[in-house]
Amino acid sequence: RSSRHRQRLLGIPFALTADNGRDSPTTMAAANRAGCVAVSGEFGGGGTATTDTLTQTCAALDHFMMAIGLTNEPVLGAEVPAQPTVFINQTGGSGVHTVAMHGWFEPVVEIGDIVVKGQLAGRIVDLVTLTNSPQEIHFKCDGIVTSRRLHTEVRPGDCVLTVAQFV
Repeated sequence: RSSRHRQRLLGIPFALTADNGRDSPTTMAAANRAGCVAVSGEFGGGGTATTDTLTQTCAALDHFMMAIGLTNEPVLGAEVPAQPTVFINQTGGSGVHTVAMHGWFEPVVEIGDIVVKGQLAGRIVDLVTLTNSPQEIHFKCDGIVTSRRLHTEVRPGDCVLTVAQFV
């Protein structure tokens, strides 16, 4: 079956496929080389895990295990209705937002926010000259925020946000 079919089985609101190839040094590629089906995901990294995201993660894994016949009922939590899956595509270029200066990053969006090109994404505060106005970072494309740095010190070249486009 296709990767998209398996992703739909999870019953999650968004699915992103990262095709790193069979030879990449990842556990997913190792499973692929061994002819196994593997499931991987980001379900609340960077301090974003909540009771709700953990419930959704358990439900997604339960949906998958029931769909492939591994179990007949949820084993990780109460049954939660599956949601239709919207597919997104993470590309480089305009979806990757890096900073050009040393400073303190202050994001103004959350992971999962729908954004438009030109919208304010965050600010970089100059830690050396506090009287300088913060540098604003604006989104370079429309899409959905898929990763975001926490409020933290950043240096030139650091990626602070990624945006995926809807497929």
